[in-house]
Amino acid sequence: MSVAAIIALLSATLGAYIALLAWRYRLAPGLRDQGWFAAVAASATAFTALNVFTTSASAAPETIVWASKAQLACGAAHVAAWLRYASIFLGRTPRWERPAALALLAGGAAMLVPGVGFTGQVTRRAVGLLDVTYRDAEPSAVGALLLGVILALFVALAVRFAAAWRRDVPYAGAHLVALSLLFLMAGNDALLLGGAYDGLYLLDVGFLGPVAAVAYALSGRVVDESRGLADLRKRLEHEVAARTAELTASREALLRAEKLAALGQFSAGVSHEVANPTAVLSANLRYLADTLRPGAPAPADVRECLGESREAVERIAQVTRQLLDASRSAAAPTAPGARLAVTAAVQRALEATGALEGHDVEAAVDPGLAALAPLDGLQRVLEQLLDNAARAIRPGRRGRIRVRAEAVGGLVRIAVEDDGTGMSEETLRRAFDPFYSTRAFGTGRGMGLSVSRGLAQSMGGDLRLESLPERGTRAVLEVPLADGAPEEAAGGGGRAD
Repeated sequence: MSVAAIIALLSATLGAYIALLAWRYRLAPGLRDQGWFAAVAASATAFTALNVFTTSASAAPETIVWASKAQLACGAAHVAAWLRYASIFLGRTPRWERPAALALLAGGAAMLVPGVGFTGQVTRRAVGLLDVTYRDAEPSAVGALLLGVILALFVALAVRFAAAWRRDVPYAGAHLVALSLLFLMAGNDALLLGGAYDGLYLLDVGFLGPVAAVAYALSGRVVDESRGLADLRKRLEHEVAARTAELTASREALLRAEKLAALGQFSAGVSHEVANPTAVLSANLRYLADTLRPGAPAPADVRECLGESREAVERIAQVTRQLLDASRSAAAPTAPGARLAVTAAVQRALEATGALEGHDVEAAVDPGLAALAPLDGLQRVLEQLLDNAARAIRPGRRGRIRVRAEAVGGLVRIAVEDDGTGMSEETLRRAFDPFYSTRAFGTGRGMGLSVSRGLAQSMGGDLRLESLPERGTRAVLEVPLADGAPEEAAGGGGRAD
């Protein structure tokens, strides 16, 4: 194989590799133009690979002619691809670019028609330098015209990149130098093909110039993109840090506002709950002070006044106890008690809840079931749940209330179910809010469930509600399960009416 053929194969191999890389790079954001440069490199690869035939001493004249025709077609496709690449790379598309590219592709395709572009004559030309022998097909007037158009469009491409270079378009200068060298080498080959003088064809090497220039520009663009991404990342990190600080400050401000709002709601609720019985007590004391004078007979309603006063004092005391329970549960989030017989707490709660009278109450608790909880705290929660269940049943109807207790994992799960009116989604969502109540004015303080959940959590457990309107409510209390026998005396489960 001749030196010229070896150079052609090396150039074709490098061109094919660059074409594959460019085709791959086209998938990257901002590198869409690389798809057209892949076409540039592929057409250059085909052109240089065909020189293996034109430099082969054993190739038939017909093969030489067909290889030359194919080379001219590849040259036309090469310039058409350059035109599209330049338009995308420079961001400008002249009006003549598309018609010129289409005309080139049509002219290149016409070269493949038998008898078009070349006369069919093949001349042998020996070059002493490097002992290279070329076998050239003689171009016809049409082939020479297409070759002239190719060279002219190369000049137009160089002018476009020169203008872009003057506009400081990045890497336009590198493209300008490469295209200028390629034009000079193409002009050299055109003169050699026309028989102007003897010398070496240079396009095989000349095609490597633009490939190298674009590869250099591509590497620079990748570096620029990497730097831009690094700068963007720093700016984003700074923005994220600033926004995080602002969000933290906003959340702290919101938390303070929510605490103040909760404190205001809590204060208003306490004031309301204490104000009513205090007003009753104050009015009764004033009345008694005015009527109970020395030597004067006691009024007939003195007992009624004293009874109302006692009820008012008990109501204030109950609110105070609930506030104390709430403060204790908040101050001691986990306070496990001794091993307690769950059945004992359930039985005491059933006996202490007066609202259960007139309803069917069923309790089923394993006598050996023990919980780590204080008896007083667990009984208070159960009393509240039983009282709520009884009051959820419409007056005049005999309702059904069931209490079930079982061990689930490491917890004792106590469920209190009723067949009352149930709760809507809104009521269920707000059921544990302090001072929220759906009962008639004066019959509920709206603290029972809130305090009960706090007590449950202070014992290391939790309290939740499940309810549907007109289907009843199920309150689920969970407390830690105790190992071994309970310390409290175990009472039997059963039924209470």
